[in-house]
Amino acid sequence: MVDVITAPKIKGATGEIADLHGIDYAHLSVVAIKAIQEQQELIQKLQKQNEELVQSYAQLMKDVELLKKK
Repeated sequence: MVDVITAPKIKGATGEIADLHGIDYAHLSVVAIKAIQEQQELIQKLQKQNEELVQSYAQLMKDVELLKKK
């Protein structure tokens, strides 16, 4: 999980305190890399599925052409 770091910050001459938010980029990198890896696996799976469907379609079109000739 990505940690959001909150630290108090003194603001202005009146000494008002406001929250300052930051991100722990070290953890964010780990999460981003894992997400990219999962996305790449999905892309590869979909590419393989698409290739299979293209081959099936080509075979079906050949079968249709054969049936038309009869």
